Amino acid sequence: MKKFSMLPDNAPEFKKFMKAFEPLVAQLKTSRIVQLQVNVGTGAWRTVMDFEVDDADDVMDLAEKLFTHGITKSTKGIQLRIMKPNDTRPLMCWCENDGWHEWRRAA
Repeated sequence: MKKFSMLPDNAPEFKKFMKAFEPLVAQLKTSRIVQLQVNVGTGAWRTVMDFEVDDADDVMDLAEKLFTHGITKSTKGIQLRIMKPNDTRPLMCWCENDGWHEWRRAA
């Protein structure tokens, strides 16, 4: 009786083929995506972009420059935050007076 296998008859070639994808699979498993969100004083947070945690320093620096460049009296109160998708607690927050800081619960 032939043993049932999910692998095709050319299993060694198939395994070699799959081995080539291991780095990509590992990267996908370890990728940590977070979001840059903005609130322009309306009370509603909007996602600006998703990005890798490894790029956080660059994104935070550029976001601060982008959103503070055109601040006027009508745009005062802009806030930024870094969030995990589907989470309610920010990782980092930014406001004009304090700059970037770790999120802390309001007292």
